[in-house]
Amino acid sequence: MSIKSWEIKTKIRKNESLLEALARSRELALENIKEYKIDDLDDLEKIKFKDMNKALERINQSLFNNEKICIYGDYDADGVFATAIIYNFLKERGADVIYYIPDRSKEGYGMNINALKYIKDENVKLIITVDNGICAVKEIEFASKLDMDTVVLDHHVPEERLPKAIALVDANQKDCPSSFKKFCGAALVFLVVLRLVKTQKEKTNAIKKFLDMAAMATISDSVPLDGGNKILVKLSLSNIRNTKNIGLKSLLRDCRLLKDDVTSTDIAFFVVPKLNACGRLSSSIDALKLLITNDEHEAKLLSKRMTELNIKRREIENEILKVAFSFINKNEACLFEPIIVVAAQGFDPGVIGIVASRLVQFYGKPCLVIAINENGKIAKASGRSVENFCLIDAILYCSKFLEKFGGHPMAVGFDIKVENIKLLAKHINNYARNRGGIAMQKITVDCEINAFVLNLKNVKELSFIEPFGVGNPLPNFSIRDVTLIKILPVGEDKHLRLEFEKENFKITAMRFHVCKKEFDYKVGDVLDLVFTLSVSEFKGRKGISVFIKDIHFSNFDVEDLIKQKQIYNNIKMSMIKAETDTKNFKLYAFNFFPQREEFVKVFLFLRKQREYLASKETIYFRLGEKRLSFTKFLLILDIMAELKLLKIDTVGEVFSIKVNKNKANVKFDDSKILKNLESKKISHV
Repeated sequence: MSIKSWEIKTKIRKNESLLEALARSRELALENIKEYKIDDLDDLEKIKFKDMNKALERINQSLFNNEKICIYGDYDADGVFATAIIYNFLKERGADVIYYIPDRSKEGYGMNINALKYIKDENVKLIITVDNGICAVKEIEFASKLDMDTVVLDHHVPEERLPKAIALVDANQKDCPSSFKKFCGAALVFLVVLRLVKTQKEKTNAIKKFLDMAAMATISDSVPLDGGNKILVKLSLSNIRNTKNIGLKSLLRDCRLLKDDVTSTDIAFFVVPKLNACGRLSSSIDALKLLITNDEHEAKLLSKRMTELNIKRREIENEILKVAFSFINKNEACLFEPIIVVAAQGFDPGVIGIVASRLVQFYGKPCLVIAINENGKIAKASGRSVENFCLIDAILYCSKFLEKFGGHPMAVGFDIKVENIKLLAKHINNYARNRGGIAMQKITVDCEINAFVLNLKNVKELSFIEPFGVGNPLPNFSIRDVTLIKILPVGEDKHLRLEFEKENFKITAMRFHVCKKEFDYKVGDVLDLVFTLSVSEFKGRKGISVFIKDIHFSNFDVEDLIKQKQIYNNIKMSMIKAETDTKNFKLYAFNFFPQREEFVKVFLFLRKQREYLASKETIYFRLGEKRLSFTKFLLILDIMAELKLLKIDTVGEVFSIKVNKNKANVKFDDSKILKNLESKKISHV
């Protein structure tokens, strides 16, 4: 995993609770925290949306005239929830209504002409788009020519030219007077439904049936959890175990979330991936069917299907990740570019976004993963970024090489001709270099604490400032100088349960997605931890759960390590690009030229153990040679690998360094890396 710096905002004070420390860190006034009531939804209904009345009028007209309606949704969780809400509502009103969700791999996002032809053949008179439509200028014009009206209910940012629909309800339009522009698609649809009901009884009914779906969609779509979104999610989570939706209840049961104290994090980690797995690997229709069924048996079967698809999704994701690591190992140059670009045939387009996220975690820089299809002409791509680098701006800079694209600062998607992939990689990295490169990843820690505040009462109190999500992230806490005393594999060795001790106080914590052989640390190590906290329940008893996000050796100068790694990257990039006449490279060559005795120390250390499965930072720390800089250490590893004294590879998501004990008569003078440095190692720079 990429080493990260920690930005610690504050330290806990004497006799201060976790909640008080967190409130101080985030500048929250605890006295202003309130519990929401159903009546608070009335304030959301008063929000003024452009064209809302036009949309309500056209939908009511369609109901009155018994016209056939088609709900045109999207394949992600937000789009499926939005489709289910309005489809269920209109069905209950006796409407003649169907739905259409495009296939992710075959049709892509949004409206398309072939879909509209199919919808016309179904004798539809009104199309209601949910979670899409605001950019469908040509498609809505085509629908109009087919004598079908369109009402758009969307939350995405429109382009300059707007579609000529009967109504465009989207708060992101420049002339929309709504003060809250952060609703997801399903939350907007929920508000429309509340405006369509006629009586208070119908309204109460609609809230009971659809609030939970609107809240889950809000969590799934990573919109800020403030204002109206906070009201929706907070109200839902307080009573979600009693949801009226049969399919949702079945899914919650399979996720073991039919309990009190369900959090937004629970929904994001356990429920949303299962819903999204349908759209990624199969069809989102199964997810939609789950949310609209009234049959408990069907709900159980569909929920089981989603669980199976999510397991399959993880398997495919891991296979693609292996190929991605292999690609990067064979194309060394991309390791030292500001942005890693991986392209190969056989990648499933449905999961490449998740793979890109995992590569970002491992390498600490933005990553683009490109899936080349069987005909080898057009590829689909997904990218993820790091803080302080706007990936959509970089994609806009390279838009001339793309067929279509979209996204935001942290995530993008695009289509590209295969012949343009190398050009894209070159230009997007030039763009990043010209803007100062990529800042190393960091973790913001709300508060450094001591072990004695880790009790159930303190952790329970954190729920007062939930829901956590975008705009109000799950708090990160840190603790220093704890001793690792036990390592226990769990979940068929997919995860680890770790025990630590400090001042006779024991801490049990989970480290997910790391098996024992891939774990960098050993019993007796003194470590610093960053972690999140939650309340857990097992066999009716409540306790606290500690989930580790990052680990450092205590007294490890991480900031210096990061600087040294950047120097190493610059040296390697200069070599690869043959930019050896630069003044910087001469300085590097002089200051970081490895000496023979340093080679010997590193080799003798590595030879003690045949293979190391750990980060290079961990191996360097265990070497214990403080006079040897991390930059030199990395160069020595490269030179030894070049001379086949050792082999460096990736296993899972850690480095493997395997020593070749049988290698003899190695001459360091044969190293091209060493010769390159030697040629520029001058003392008068």
